[in-house]
Amino acid sequence: MCDRLLPNRTGLTPHFFEEVHEFVQFACKQPQYANDKENSCPCSKDQNRKLMDLDHVDEHIYKYGFMEDYWYWTSHGESKPVEFDSHGTDSTSHFTTLKPNEEAKEISHENEVAALLKWKASLDNKSQSLLSSWATTTYTNAISNPCNNNWFGIGCNKAGRVAYLNLTSCDIRGYVPQQIGLMRELVTLDLGFNSITGMIPSTIFGNLSDLYFLAFPKNELRGYIPSSIGNLTKLEILYLYKNRLSGPIPEEIGMLKSIRDLELFDNHLTGHIPSSIGNLSNLTILYLRVNNLTGRIPEEFGMLNSLYDIDLGVNNLEGDIPSSIGNLEQLTYLALYENNLTGNILINLKNCTNLYRIDLRGNKFSENISETFGIYLNLDYIDLSDNRFHGELDATWGLCRGLTGFKISNNYISGNIPDELGGVFESINGDNTPNF
Repeated sequence: MCDRLLPNRTGLTPHFFEEVHEFVQFACKQPQYANDKENSCPCSKDQNRKLMDLDHVDEHIYKYGFMEDYWYWTSHGESKPVEFDSHGTDSTSHFTTLKPNEEAKEISHENEVAALLKWKASLDNKSQSLLSSWATTTYTNAISNPCNNNWFGIGCNKAGRVAYLNLTSCDIRGYVPQQIGLMRELVTLDLGFNSITGMIPSTIFGNLSDLYFLAFPKNELRGYIPSSIGNLTKLEILYLYKNRLSGPIPEEIGMLKSIRDLELFDNHLTGHIPSSIGNLSNLTILYLRVNNLTGRIPEEFGMLNSLYDIDLGVNNLEGDIPSSIGNLEQLTYLALYENNLTGNILINLKNCTNLYRIDLRGNKFSENISETFGIYLNLDYIDLSDNRFHGELDATWGLCRGLTGFKISNNYISGNIPDELGGVFESINGDNTPNF
């Protein structure tokens, strides 16, 4: 298993390759990994050659049981790894010692607290200072109860179990251990706006089925969004934006039947937007901007009847907009800028009369602007620049009485500016003549 774990190819930095190789060779000598056929890597050498970049290697090692330990090792700058404790209780070890692919069991209250203290001990000095309330009881050295001793960022349920972990914007530096994912009574987990590295433990997606709020925004997380995310059927808020997540959005995202706010923007996500997203009937906000998504916007978008904010800007989406987008009568914000989208869109938005802001710049839309635009009494701003719209502006545009910003430069629009729109162009361009 161990010899086949790393791809035999160039392209990785020598430092990374040597470090991972050293760690894997060390890990394979440990009793919980050695000679374990059940947990061995099934990939052939041919398949290994398909692992073309750093993120794929990370994901592969993580999947077969080494990644959490590797990240822990490297984040602590270990010059040489220390031995694993086979029972996972050695306080001198810097490693997460859960057996790979082992079915997770709920940990006791005492172990729940011990896991938090172990995580604290793994963080840098500044982070540990912030968590000074996470401590053993004075004099007795017994583990205190975070529910009775006001541990910072911790909240508990009536049963005295940790249900809320909120350390947002605390400048926490470190990684997220697997044990956090064994706290099965967590309903809120918010570690956003910190400096957390590594990968999100699979136990969080696989085990915390009671979560309704999960937030890791603006960290330095890497790796894939696993298919086990589909287990979080009670999840209402998911914030993973502004990280380094890669790979596709899994089809299982469509199993999050309770989700209301889904924000994955500013990552390195690839592949198509899954059609299963149409199952998210409670979804109100969808932000996927600034990724590397490809393909068409799925027809199933028209099933998202609760949706009022969409931002898919700065991707590589292509093709015509599905006509079903006209079903989104609650829509107030539509942003599809900087893609390769084509065909007609304005005619499909006529039923979306609640639109407040529209940003379609930087695409290849090509319809007649004088025939297809609807009446949007709440519309404040619209940007159609850098497309292939044609035709003339007519007085109908003046019925959008709330309009304060209108950009149409770099199209094929001709004719005169209606009097009703003169003030709008003046506010945008400084005079009454837009740059067609």
